[in-house]
Amino acid sequence: MRFFRDKIFIIFIAVIILVVGAAFIGPKLYNWNSYKPDVIAKIEAQTNGRKAYIDGDISVSLLPSPTATVRGLRIASLPGAAESDLAKLPQVDVHLKFFPLLSGEMAVSGVTLVEPVVNLEVLPDGRKTWDFAAQTAAPAATGQLQPPPIAAPAAPAAGGEETAIGGLTVENGTLIWRDHT
Repeated sequence: MRFFRDKIFIIFIAVIILVVGAAFIGPKLYNWNSYKPDVIAKIEAQTNGRKAYIDGDISVSLLPSPTATVRGLRIASLPGAAESDLAKLPQVDVHLKFFPLLSGEMAVSGVTLVEPVVNLEVLPDGRKTWDFAAQTAAPAATGQLQPPPIAAPAAPAAGGEETAIGGLTVENGTLIWRDHT
């Protein structure tokens, strides 16, 4: 009887080791960069068509907790801005909740921006580089003050659902402010 119990224990430990090994190695075998066009399209849709670029790789790890990492993310600024990029994000870690992943859903528990550089500018014509609802062209010079446009509510993320983020962490970030008015 003891021999049988020892064999079951060894099989159980072997299965645990295989599952943990697969969770550690499996995501590294997949080419997550194939999702770059989808990620870029979602960012551009949420930023009113601002160009987005991913200069680095996309990777996923399941251990110690599910995390998707994007390296080298850039979001373009408005034409006429001193810097061509509104945001340069060397690394973005999207922390996912484990149990919703088992049912095919993606729930974000938090986002970590590592060493981001954000360039906020008020351009000479009054446009703000961070205002994604603003038009990219300068307003017509009429000689009269115009009220700011009323922004429409943000559209839900692709797929029809909104994504809630549990928290945002910024590690060693830089914020640059320029007011040209």
